[in-house]
Amino acid sequence: MIRKLSPDDFDQWKQLRLEAVRLCPTSFGESYSGVEQQDQEWFAQSLQRGDVFAYHKDEKMVGLIGTFTMQPSNMRHRAVIFGLYVKGEYRKLGIASALLEYALTHISDNHQQAHLTVAVDNSAAIALYKKLGFVIYGTDARALLIDGKYYDEYMMVKDNF
Repeated sequence: MIRKLSPDDFDQWKQLRLEAVRLCPTSFGESYSGVEQQDQEWFAQSLQRGDVFAYHKDEKMVGLIGTFTMQPSNMRHRAVIFGLYVKGEYRKLGIASALLEYALTHISDNHQQAHLTVAVDNSAAIALYKKLGFVIYGTDARALLIDGKYYDEYMMVKDNF
């Protein structure tokens, strides 16, 4: 089951988000220590700027994805998809696809484009995004700096969904 998160979901969200950035640091713009510092007030404010959805299985939060609208007025036709993560033991069950499709449906009424970024070496995520109609339109060189090492990211877009 997928549902939109509320401020009451902070504890479960934070636990899963910390796991995500610890296990997959090149998939997220925020570091583990940065997520550690995010408190309930920060989470509530972030939910006012965008939406976060969670996949629940066996009454556990096992996957996350978020969306927000780009803010400059001439860019509000674009949404950003971020933070896709599924716990390791729940991968290859279609949960990531379900979350991404849900997010795309959620933003489809008010947006003409969906944008996301992905580390160039994350072949599983790239394959998923391509399967669902995203295309690579550029490379953001040295997009992430983690423990002194740079990582490039592909910029991907899906139009008219």
